[in-house]
Amino acid sequence: MGSVLSPNTTVHLIWYGSWSAGENRIIRAFISSISASQFPSPSVAQWWKALETYTDITGSEVRRSVTLGLEKNDRFMSHGRKLTRLAV
Repeated sequence: MGSVLSPNTTVHLIWYGSWSAGENRIIRAFISSISASQFPSPSVAQWWKALETYTDITGSEVRRSVTLGLEKNDRFMSHGRKLTRLAV
C-alpha cells in the first residue's frame, strides 16, 4: 500500500558476481531509458510513462524521474553464491 514510485528516484547498482561489460551496459541503458525525454517506440520510457497516470498514497502525482546513482562491485561474492534475504 505504499508509493508506486517517488519523484527523483536514484538507482544504485550492486554488481554481485562476475558481469561482462556488455551486461553492465544493458542494465545501465535500461535504467537511464526510464526517464528519457525522447524515445523510439516501443521503449521502456513509453511503457513507464503509464506510471504518470497514478497517484501515490498522499494523492501526489507519480513521476518517472529515475537516475543512475553509484555503483559498487562485489565480484568475489563476499556473501557466497546464494544470497539470503538478510544479506541483501
